[in-house]
Amino acid sequence: MQLLENHAQLIDDIITKQNEFFSSGKTMSRNFRKEALKRLKSSLLEKKDEILDALYQDLGNDRLIGFVKDVGVTIKEIDYIQKHLKKWMKGESRFAGMLSFPAIRARTIPMPRGRTVIISPWNYPILLTFVPLAYSIAAGNTTIVKPSEISVQSSRIINEVIQESFDSAHVACIEGGKEIGSELIKRKHGLIYFIGGEKVGRIIAEAAAKTLTPTVLELGGKSPAIVADDRNLSVTAKRIILGKWINAGQTCVAPDYILVDRKVKDKFMQTMIKELKRMGLDNLENYSKIVNERHFERILSLMDGVKDKIVYGGNSDKDNRKIQLTIIENPPLNHQIMQEEIFGPILPVIEYGNEEELVSIIGRNPTPLALYVFSKDNKFINSIHSKIQFGNGCINDTLFQFGVTGLPIGGVGTSGYGYNKGKASFDEFSRMVSILKKPRWLDTPFFYPPHGKLSKLLTEIIFRTKL
Repeated sequence: MQLLENHAQLIDDIITKQNEFFSSGKTMSRNFRKEALKRLKSSLLEKKDEILDALYQDLGNDRLIGFVKDVGVTIKEIDYIQKHLKKWMKGESRFAGMLSFPAIRARTIPMPRGRTVIISPWNYPILLTFVPLAYSIAAGNTTIVKPSEISVQSSRIINEVIQESFDSAHVACIEGGKEIGSELIKRKHGLIYFIGGEKVGRIIAEAAAKTLTPTVLELGGKSPAIVADDRNLSVTAKRIILGKWINAGQTCVAPDYILVDRKVKDKFMQTMIKELKRMGLDNLENYSKIVNERHFERILSLMDGVKDKIVYGGNSDKDNRKIQLTIIENPPLNHQIMQEEIFGPILPVIEYGNEEELVSIIGRNPTPLALYVFSKDNKFINSIHSKIQFGNGCINDTLFQFGVTGLPIGGVGTSGYGYNKGKASFDEFSRMVSILKKPRWLDTPFFYPPHGKLSKLLTEIIFRTKL
C-alpha cells in the first residue's frame, strides 16, 4: 500500500509541475518546440553507442539492425518534423461561404492537447518512444513517458535521454512496472498514446473512458502476406523472410503468416527454404533474441500439436532465448497458431484456391495491422484492398512502410486507431480549433428580424431551394 501511495504521489507531483509549465505558455512558441526537438536529436546521437549496447542486451539486435530499426528512423522523423513544423502550426484556411458574409474565410488552428502520456513497448523501445514524443513536443504539449519495464536497459537509456534533454515540467520519464501504468491511466490527461498488445490496449481505453481522456492505440493483429503468383519468387521469399527475421519477428507489422496460391505453393516453399539457408538462418547465432523467458516459452508453445508440419527450422536455444525462423505448412485454421498473433519467428504457410477462400481465411482472424500483397495483377490487388480491412501495408514487400519518413502508420478495428508518424501524428497530438473572423465595418441586415422578401430571396439563393 505504501508503494502504491508513493507512485500516486510521484505522478501527482509531475502532473502539478507540468500543468503549471503548460499554463505558462512556453510550449506555444515554435522556437521553443524546435529547440526541444534539437536537444532530443543531439542526445540520441551522443548516446548512440549506449543505445545500441542496450538494444543488444535487451533484444540481441546487432549494431546495424539496432541502428536502422530504432535510432536511424527516429532521427529521420525528427528531421522531417523540423522541416514541416512551421507549415503544420499555421493550420488550414477555407472559404467561409455566403452564409457567413462578410466573413470570407474560416480557419482551423492546431492547439496543444495539454499533458500527454506515452506508454511505449519493449520491441522497438527507442523508435516507439521518441517518435511519438517528438510529435507530442512538436504539437506543444507537456509529456509523461512510461517506457516498458521488460526492455530494462533500453528503458534506462530512455530515462537518461529525457532527463538530459528536458526539464521534467516539460517532459518526464517514469520507469516501473504495471502498477505505475495502472496508476497513471487513472488520471485525466490531454491524450494517452499507447503502443502494445490488444489486451492492455483495451484496459487503457476502458480506464481513459472514465475520465473522457482521448486515446491513440497502435495494437497488433495477424498480418498476412499474400503470394499470388510466381513472379520473382526469390525476391518475394527474401522480402518476407527479412520482415519476419528482423527483431526475431517481434514487430507489430511483421508478416504473421503467409497465404500462397495453391498453383505456386510448392515452388514457393522450395524457394523459401533455399533463401533461408542462403541467408545463413540455419545458424541461431544470426538471430535476435526473444525478449524474456515468458515470451520464449509462449512462442514455443504455439507449435504444440503442429510440429509434424514443420518443413524448416524448429530449433531453439533456451539459454540465449533464440528461436530459429520456423516454417509450418498448412496448420489447421482452428489451431492456436492461426488464432492469435505470433509475435515471434514462426511463419505458418497456408495455401488457398481462389480469392473467396483467401478473403475468408483472413476474415477468421482479428483485423490485421498490416497487409502484404505480392502480385503483378493490379486488379487483384485492388480487389483485396477493397475486401479486407487493414491498417497499413506494402505491395511486393513487407515492413518497410514503417521506414518511409512522414508516412502515417495506424490500425483499424482490433489493431487500434489513430496514427504514428507524419502530419497525421502531429494532428493526433493536437486539437483542431475552428475559428471564423468577421469584420465589423460591414454588416448584413438580411438575417436580423423582421424577415422580409429580401431575406427570403437571399436564403433561397444560398441554400438553392424554395421557401
